[in-house]
Amino acid sequence: MKRMAGLLVLLSVLLAAAAGIGETRYVDNRDFDKATPQRLNLRAQPNPASDVVGTYYTGTEVTLADEEIIEGYVKVEIGGKTGYMSEEYLITAEDVAGKYGDLAAFAAGHAAEVDLTGMWVTTEPLRAAPSATGEQLLALQSGAALQVYGFVGSWVYVQAQAESGKVSGYIRLAVLTESGDAKAAVMMGSDEIGSVSLRSQPQEKAEEVLQVRNGAVALILFGRSANEWYRVRVGGVTGWVRNEPSENLIFLKGAPRSSVPYYPPLMQAARDSLLCRDPGSTDGPYMTLGEGMKVEVLGMDGKYAYVRTLEGGVGAYESGDFGYILAADLGPTDAAGSVGVAQADDGDLPVLLYNTPGTDGRIIGAVEAGAQVRIRNYTQTEYVQLSLGGMTAYARKRGIRLMTNASDMPSDRIPQRAVAKADAPLCREPANDSAEIGTVESGSRVYMLAKVGEWAFVNAAVKPDLAIGDDSADQTGFVRLDQLNAPAGTTHLTAAVHTDKVNMRERADRNSPIVGKARLGELLRVADYGSSWTCVVKEDGTRGYIMTEYLTFD
Repeated sequence: MKRMAGLLVLLSVLLAAAAGIGETRYVDNRDFDKATPQRLNLRAQPNPASDVVGTYYTGTEVTLADEEIIEGYVKVEIGGKTGYMSEEYLITAEDVAGKYGDLAAFAAGHAAEVDLTGMWVTTEPLRAAPSATGEQLLALQSGAALQVYGFVGSWVYVQAQAESGKVSGYIRLAVLTESGDAKAAVMMGSDEIGSVSLRSQPQEKAEEVLQVRNGAVALILFGRSANEWYRVRVGGVTGWVRNEPSENLIFLKGAPRSSVPYYPPLMQAARDSLLCRDPGSTDGPYMTLGEGMKVEVLGMDGKYAYVRTLEGGVGAYESGDFGYILAADLGPTDAAGSVGVAQADDGDLPVLLYNTPGTDGRIIGAVEAGAQVRIRNYTQTEYVQLSLGGMTAYARKRGIRLMTNASDMPSDRIPQRAVAKADAPLCREPANDSAEIGTVESGSRVYMLAKVGEWAFVNAAVKPDLAIGDDSADQTGFVRLDQLNAPAGTTHLTAAVHTDKVNMRERADRNSPIVGKARLGELLRVADYGSSWTCVVKEDGTRGYIMTEYLTFD
């Protein structure tokens, strides 16, 4: 009997070995789930109604933990977690080679990046188990590249590159973002108060975590749900936002932040105030904001504002301190200084300047195509507030390129130049009694930035570009137009016809086809001035040529 028992044990071991205990398999859910991400559930028991222990991408390496297949499920081990997976979607390395060719590419995982923006930490531990008490394997810096394989609750199973080689472990979902073009989006609400609700769950009725203001940057986390819900993080606050049907997320797709000209409102500390990681709590990290410190208001949570200090420029999300501050401790920003540079970027057309932000504003001038001027405030409207010396004006955001960081590149277009006829005072404002801030010497050349009435706003520096983060070295100011020998195109930025229903022609030729008509007093933007014919553009975008003698230039 003892000999028979020994044979039975040996037979059992041989059968287990034949069944593949300890064998490596790979998740392959591509044929079943055509969408991205393609993931397969790890269940607590071998049936489809059992609790989900984790979910894993196609390409994840698993180890068979049992030889028995129960109702199509087999027991596996992944990163220290055991459970059951559908045997139908697990394939061998040989199967991968035959079906897909390259095992390394098939098992590469999903690219991700550690981003600790707003998290009040400098490193993030990679742990051996999905728990805050799990053994720390590595300390990961912000920006570390990882490969994602699976999800266990609020933890992500990843692979990192260390000096000793590749290390697999778990990292918090909240610090792991998409990478590359899929990493960031701008929040844009369609309601009157200009905000988007960040929810605790992917449901409209879920608790509101934060009321996010228009223009705040959201980092895209893993865990996209059905019905176009995205898990995102604004600063250090994580939640869900639905992108349909109102298009609450404008994806940057690798473009600089300034490519979407919407920014949260600017305010400043009205007094020395506490900035806390959690609303009103000093149990966690906190700091003091000095009186007058400027912040972006990213969102509201009851009586607290969630803000970002303005290190790194307005609209940046790579730097600055994030936290909660009492809304009552914030006030409007003062008018001193600038928060970036705006470049007129509407093709070959000047950008109109208004005295107020809105369609009822009065046109007071225009910025020449390619010219750069200072930004005073982004505003929560379609208009940005610009600073021209001591004068403020507003321009539509759709016609300018906003630059707030050194990485924001201007267009190749630069403004035209003019020459001073004689020594001319450089004034702070377009007025004869304005304070003089310098002198443009006779014969020296200046860049023509804008035209305001009988005055030109000029840059007397050697280079046309303004320093984005420093306006102290600006050599900008107003000079009377009659003191400059300037190209006619720079002094004729806008025009109107003095005769009703003047023909606009396709080319500068009386026999050219008519493309439209200009009404008496209608404002036209000048694309190309000529002594006989001038190319103009109407508000609706119609472009054509009008005989110059019919035009009155402002």
